Amino acid sequence: MECQHGRTLGRAGAVATMTARFIHAISPPQKGIHMTGTRRSSEGLDARRRKLLFRSWHRGIREMDLILGQFADDEIDILTNEELDQYERLLEEQDADLLTFFTGGRSVSPARDSAVLARIVAHRARIAG
Repeated sequence: MECQHGRTLGRAGAVATMTARFIHAISPPQKGIHMTGTRRSSEGLDARRRKLLFRSWHRGIREMDLILGQFADDEIDILTNEELDQYERLLEEQDADLLTFFTGGRSVSPARDSAVLARIVAHRARIAG
């Protein structure tokens, strides 16, 4: 793979370039949103919601940080207790499995389907435009 200056990139450079392109594709730049993470303060949230907000932005795969972190920024304070339970279970899933689902690589199993998962999908559709 070549960079914009015509130089050949090594494996690490190629992976970094492909990841950056992927992140841009799944999370196009928006006014006020930066790649560094959360746009909101955890001030005013109860301990459970603060923990979930943090876990949403610290997944291990940056793509999942963006998908779940942006959702948590916008929705964590209005989720019901039942949805918080569902969200906690969702955060226990492996990032690779979730990413495959969110990028359309496979459908979610009925056992993992939930109202909060549908909200995350709807949220992604809204911010993607």
